Amino acid sequence: MVSEETKFSEIQERLSDIAMNERNGLRIIVMGVFLTCAGLIFSAIFNNIVAYVGGAFLTMLGVFSTLFGFYVSVHYSRLYNDLLGDHK
Repeated sequence: MVSEETKFSEIQERLSDIAMNERNGLRIIVMGVFLTCAGLIFSAIFNNIVAYVGGAFLTMLGVFSTLFGFYVSVHYSRLYNDLLGDHK
C-alpha cells in the first residue's frame, strides 16, 4: 500500500506539471498571435512577391501555432480539472 503522504506528494507534483504545461500552451498562443501579426505587417509594408510569400508563410505559421497552443492549453486544463475532481 502507498501511504497518504506519498499519494499527496504525487498528486501535488502532477498538478504542478499540468499547470506548467497549461501555461506553456498559453505562451504558444502568444507566440502564434505575434507571428500572425508579423506576417500581416511584413506583407503589407513591402511591395514585392517575396514579401507577400514570406508574410503569408508567417501568417499561416502563426495561425497554426495559435490553434496548437489553444489545443495544448485546453487539453491540460481538462487534465487539471479531472485530477482535481478525482481527488477531492
